[in-house]
Amino acid sequence: MSRSYQDAELFLLSAPDRTELRKQLDNLVPLAARITRAELGDLAQTLARGLNGSNTRAAVVASTPAQLTERLKKLKDRLDESISMTLDLPSGVFLGSAARRPRIGFLFPGQGSPAHLDGGAMRRRFQSVGALYDRASLPAGGDSVATEVAQPAIVTASAAALEVLERLGITARVAIGHSLGELSAWHWAGAMDADGLIRLATARGRVMADLGNPTGTMAGIRADHEQVASLLQDEDVVIAGLNSPHQTVISGPARAVENVVERAKARGLAATRLAVSHAFHSSLVAAAAPALGEFLARETFQPLRGTVASTITGGLLPADQDLSALLCKQVTSPVRFIDAVSAVASDLDVLIEVGPGEVLSGLVADFAGVPAVSIDAGGPSLAGLLNTVAVAFVAGADVRAQALFEDRFTRPFDLDRRPTFFVNPCERTALAKRSDSEEIPQPLPQPFAVEQQVYSEPLQAESAGAIEANPLELVRQLVSDRAELPPSAVGDDSRMLGDLHLNSISVGQIVVEATRRLGLPAPVDPTAYANATVAEIGQALATQAAKGVSAGDEQQERLPAGVDSWIRAFTIELVERPLTLRPQAPKANGWQVLASPDHPLKARLAEVFSRSGCGSGVVVCLPVDPNEQQVSLLLDGVRVALADRNEFQFVMVQQGGGAAALAKTLHLEQPGVEVCVVDVPFDHPQAADWVLAEATNAVGYREAHYDAAGCRRVPVLKVLA
Repeated sequence: MSRSYQDAELFLLSAPDRTELRKQLDNLVPLAARITRAELGDLAQTLARGLNGSNTRAAVVASTPAQLTERLKKLKDRLDESISMTLDLPSGVFLGSAARRPRIGFLFPGQGSPAHLDGGAMRRRFQSVGALYDRASLPAGGDSVATEVAQPAIVTASAAALEVLERLGITARVAIGHSLGELSAWHWAGAMDADGLIRLATARGRVMADLGNPTGTMAGIRADHEQVASLLQDEDVVIAGLNSPHQTVISGPARAVENVVERAKARGLAATRLAVSHAFHSSLVAAAAPALGEFLARETFQPLRGTVASTITGGLLPADQDLSALLCKQVTSPVRFIDAVSAVASDLDVLIEVGPGEVLSGLVADFAGVPAVSIDAGGPSLAGLLNTVAVAFVAGADVRAQALFEDRFTRPFDLDRRPTFFVNPCERTALAKRSDSEEIPQPLPQPFAVEQQVYSEPLQAESAGAIEANPLELVRQLVSDRAELPPSAVGDDSRMLGDLHLNSISVGQIVVEATRRLGLPAPVDPTAYANATVAEIGQALATQAAKGVSAGDEQQERLPAGVDSWIRAFTIELVERPLTLRPQAPKANGWQVLASPDHPLKARLAEVFSRSGCGSGVVVCLPVDPNEQQVSLLLDGVRVALADRNEFQFVMVQQGGGAAALAKTLHLEQPGVEVCVVDVPFDHPQAADWVLAEATNAVGYREAHYDAAGCRRVPVLKVLA
C-alpha cells in the first residue's frame, strides 16, 4: 500500500487512426470528470492493459481528476487541429504517430545538477531503487554541495533511473555524459555495474575533496566560448565547459572568476557563480589526477558494448578505449558537451536526461534540434519519469506500460460504468442567476439556526420570575432546555462538556443568554466556561450581579466591537542580545557579493567571505535610504539564492532598514534558504566582521541590528496587554 501512491498518473491511449482515438477521448472526458482521486491509478492501469500496439498514440500525465479532464480536452483540441506530433511537457499532453521505433539517446548529468540524498519518489515507488540506495549508503543530511557527497549521489540517481527505464523497456542507441556523467554513460555501455559506478564516483569525489580549500570556484556566462575567451584577458581563468552556444562555464581562483563575471555583466551578459566546492576542470584540481590514478589501477573496466559520445574528447569512443587514462585526463580537460551532442544529434529522435534535475535537457534545447525530456531522478515527484515514458510511447517505443503498476494495489475499472451518488440536500436548493454565466445559491427554505426543542416541563408563571432572580436556577433551566432534560436531572456538579455532553458553542450561548436575562454585560469570552459545572457558572453570575455591574455600565472593560477575545495587539522592539556562537564544520566556500560599485562595504565583505570557509551564499548590500532603483539588485540576489536552495544562504546588509520584509518573505516561501538580515553602520571598521559572524551562525531566519558602539539588538515581538 505504501508503494501504491503516486503524485501523478500516466494515461496511455492507442488507436488505428485519429478518428478512433477521438472516440476514446469522447468517452473518457465525461468519465474523468466523475471519478475520484483514488480511482486515477485504477483508470490508468485499465487503459494500459487495453493498449493494442496501434500506431496512433496519445498520453496524458495528471494528478487530479479535474486536471485529467482539462488535459484530455486539450488533447482533443490537438486532434481537431490536425497536429501530428505534440510533446507538451508543461501541460502533460502528448500525441504522436509511431511509424517506427524511435532513435533515443541518453544524457547523464554531472555535478551542476541537484544532488538528492534520499532517493525521492522513485525510491519509495520501486523496491529495486530502494535496494540500490541502501547499497550506496549516502549520508543522510550531508552537505549536497560538497563534492565527496554530490558525486556519488548524482550517479546513484542516474543508475536508479536507468534501472527503471530498462524495466519499462525504454532503451537507447547512444549515451552522452556531462563531466561526472561520463562515468554513468560508461556504466550504461557495460564498462562497470551499478555498484562499481558508485564506488568510482565516491573515490573521484573523495580525492577532489582531499585537495582542501580554497581551490577556486566556477561561473556560468550566457555567451559562446569565443565571447567568453575575450573576457578572460590576463586572468588565471580557463574555459571549463562548452555547454551550448549560449552558455560557457569558466573555472579558476575565486577573485579572478569574480573579475571575469564583473566584465561579463558590464557587457550586458548574464553571469552567475556556480554552487560548487572546487574549480573543476582547471589546473587548481590537477593534484587529484595522480590519486585518482592510484584508485583506478585497482579497478577493472569491461570493453564498451554501447556507443558513447564522450564530452572529454568530443567524439565517439572506441570499444577498447583506455578508460582509466581518459578519466585522469578529464580532471583538467574542458567539458565538450556541444561537440559530443552534435556528433550524434542528427541520428536521434528523442533525448532523455537520465538523472537528477533538468540542466542538460535545457542546454540541448539551445542547439541540438532534438526534443529532450528529463526524468528528474531522486526528486519528490514521479511526473518527470511519467513524462519520459509518455514521450517514448508516443514516439513509437515498445514501452512495458504494465511495469508502472507492478507491486501496486489497483482495482478493476469499468470504462462503461455510470455511478450514482447520494445527493447532498444543500445541492437541491433553488438557483438564481447573478448574470448570464453565473448562478448563485438561494437561501434554504428554513433558516440554518433551527429553534431548539424545549423539554416539555411547563413552568408556572409565578416560578418563572423566581428563576430569573436566581442565577443558579436560571442556568439550570437554560441547560435543561438545551440538553432536553428535566431540570431535576441537571445537578449542581454536572459539568457542561464532561457530564452533559454540550459543546463549547452551546455553553457560550447559555452563558450569554443568562447574562442577558440577569441584566449583566455579556462575558468577553463565553467559551471560557466550557467545562465548568452548573454551580460554578451560577456562582460566577451571582458574584457579578452582587457587584452591581450592569449591562449599561460604561466602566466595564470591553473589547471594541468586532474584535474577539483571542485578538492581541503587538509591537516589535529591538532588544539587546549577545550573539550565540555555534560549532562550525569546514564547508565548501562560494560567496557572491552584489552591491553598487561605490558601496563602502563591498570590497571588505568580498574579502572576509572569500576566506571564511563558511559555506555558500549571496550577500546583497543596500545603500543608505534605498529606493526603487535597488529592486533589480534585490531580485538578482533572490535569483542566485533560488538557483541552489540546498544549504544556501541569502545575506542582506543594510543601514537603517529598507527591505527586510522581502528577505523574510524569501525564507517563508523557500525554507531551504537560510536568510540573514544585518543592519550595520557602514563606516564602522568592524561592520564586515559583524556581517560574517551573523551569517556564519545563522539558522533559518535571523535579523540583527548593530549601532556605532557595537551593541547588538534583535527584534522581539511584544504582545500588548
